[in-house]
Amino acid sequence: MQLEIQTNGPVESCFTVYQNFFTFFDSTPDGIYTKASGSVLGGHCIKIIGWDNINSPPYWIIANSWGADWGDAGFFKYVAGKDLGGMDSGGYVGCPANTKCALTFPSNVEAESKGIFAGGWTKVSPSALPVQQAFGAAKEMIMSRYETIKPQQISIKEAWVQPVAGINVKLEVIIESSAVQSKAGSIHAFVDLNSKVTIKDLSL
Repeated sequence: MQLEIQTNGPVESCFTVYQNFFTFFDSTPDGIYTKASGSVLGGHCIKIIGWDNINSPPYWIIANSWGADWGDAGFFKYVAGKDLGGMDSGGYVGCPANTKCALTFPSNVEAESKGIFAGGWTKVSPSALPVQQAFGAAKEMIMSRYETIKPQQISIKEAWVQPVAGINVKLEVIIESSAVQSKAGSIHAFVDLNSKVTIKDLSL
């Protein structure tokens, strides 16, 4: 990740937010977040712009999207190397289409071509955080169309992501219900850096 940031610029990562994340930075805006506690409040995506691995503990320097009044003038420090909340394993990288940008960081997404993509779509696990965020929002819309469908009757067949100042998500889903004939469908969504989901297309 450090090599990727040094070579091509910031890396986007999504992580799990715990209750003490807010209380820690409210009381210590320039501190280093090293320990998660309290209940899980959801997921959040941010931009890692740098690091410090000389001082202890090593940490990522992160740009948030909540404005300059939050944290350390809109930035915060987060412990590196411990994968706290999935920060280290949740990284996504991408090169703009039609450029000669060469990725150096093997993204954690399960790409069919060695994790490397350039402005395109990459196949990922259905359990990936942005996939689950998009799927959760889409399920509500699907269930509103078919009032007899239960959440567990909708499943993800395949998923793809495309990081672009947020994450585009494409899903192939299957609905299996005694009340509705088995159907395949597709979902196209966008998850922004605040984890807000916008459903762009829902085809069933």
